[in-house]
Amino acid sequence: MTFDKTPARAILLPLLAVALFGALAGCAENGDIYAGLETPKRIAIDRDMHRFEFGGLDGTEADWRRDRARLDAFIAAARDLPNRSLTLYLPSVMNRREEARAVKLVAALENEGLAPLIGELRAGNAHLDVRTVTTSVPACPDYSRTRIGHANGPGSNFGCATLANLAAMVAEPSDLDAPKEAGPPRGEAAWRDAERHRKGERAELDREQVLN
Repeated sequence: MTFDKTPARAILLPLLAVALFGALAGCAENGDIYAGLETPKRIAIDRDMHRFEFGGLDGTEADWRRDRARLDAFIAAARDLPNRSLTLYLPSVMNRREEARAVKLVAALENEGLAPLIGELRAGNAHLDVRTVTTSVPACPDYSRTRIGHANGPGSNFGCATLANLAAMVAEPSDLDAPKEAGPPRGEAAWRDAERHRKGERAELDREQVLN
């Protein structure tokens, strides 16, 4: 009887290579299937800025009328922009004519329902900036059925909120761009009034605050 003297590893290595190749191919196939499901989902926030620059608040009356005509067209376009915020930048030092025209500018904007914030310029011409923030909801999975994840179990949503939460987030895109300042915790005002009353610093408590 004769025995094959081929080392065992010479036989096992090709078999392992075939098995590994098959596993990798399977992973690649599964990866393609789940690629659209198991990726981070984020709300897209797009910011844009439009600027109107004045020729100079101290210009001639003809220049001022031309600026006002251009501004009216700019305002008409800005009125239709979604989630807009306006900032009117004015020189920090102005003469009487410039001050009078600046007042007219603010009044014209407010009459159009576009109350601007006022910024201060140390150099350069007055200008009006209109900033917009828009959002778009990510392509989230179908929540009406259970999905299968990489581990053959219910798939995670990787940060994809419920549809109701997403709707609330995009309702105020400006909050996503620059979150609002949080107010005091609920009941804090009443608690502080009670503390002041206990120390004799407050004559009487606000009945409505105490009851609420």
